[in-house]
Amino acid sequence: MTNVLLVFSLLLHLVTFYIIMILAQRIHQIKNQTGGIENRELAEILESHLEAVRAENQRLIAQLTPLDHHNISDSEPKDGEKPAIEKKAQPLDHEIPPPSVEGIEDQVEQSQTSEIIHLYQKGWSMPEIAKHLGLGNGEVELIINLYNKSNRK
Repeated sequence: MTNVLLVFSLLLHLVTFYIIMILAQRIHQIKNQTGGIENRELAEILESHLEAVRAENQRLIAQLTPLDHHNISDSEPKDGEKPAIEKKAQPLDHEIPPPSVEGIEDQVEQSQTSEIIHLYQKGWSMPEIAKHLGLGNGEVELIINLYNKSNRK
């Protein structure tokens, strides 16, 4: 009886070992197929982008702080005036019909990411792309860095 149990245990161990090897091979294949950016590289790119955004936000706050104090004093109501917040919208007496869609054709537009990459491939600099598309330098830099990292591998 002991021999039967030992043989059965050995067979179970062999089957388990075989399944583990198959799973390890599949994991290896999936890692090779993705070919994308590794987690550490992605974390570094996002961290550098976050630092750039923080610095840009601090500059913006410094520029807007004097404007906020000026605008607050201008928005205070004068004697006999009601504050702007208390004004309520008047309800409509009739329902507005939806706009007509006849004669309107669907248009396909290029995404901002593809526009950034296209301009970058043409040789435009990051600040030129950001200014042309009305985006922040950090956003353009992040997209280009991700594009470059994904094309290296």
